[in-house]
Amino acid sequence: MEWLNDNEIDKQKFKVLRLYAPEDELVLLDFYPLRESDEPDWNPMPEDWSCYPEPLRVYKQDYTQLLLKYFAVIYPLPKMLLTELRNLSLMCAHIIG
Repeated sequence: MEWLNDNEIDKQKFKVLRLYAPEDELVLLDFYPLRESDEPDWNPMPEDWSCYPEPLRVYKQDYTQLLLKYFAVIYPLPKMLLTELRNLSLMCAHIIG
C-alpha cells in the first residue's frame, strides 16, 4: 500500500459510499486503514492511519442501512451505549444543522 507523507495530507481523495444518504447529509464516518508494521510492541502514531491516499467516507444513512448490521456482529455494543451514541448524533446534527 502506498502512503502519503505528513505534508501531503491535502492530496487525499476520499472514496465516497453514498447510496441512500441525501446530498445534504452532514454526519459521516471516515475510515482509514492502519499501516502494517513488523515491529514487536508497535505503537501506531497518527501518520500510520491518517496518511492513506484514498480513505473511505460513509455517510450516516448509508452506514446505518448498509454497514451497521455487520459492525454489530464484529463489535457488539451494549444497547445503552447505542442509545447514547444516537442521542449524541442527534445533538451534533442539531448544533451543526
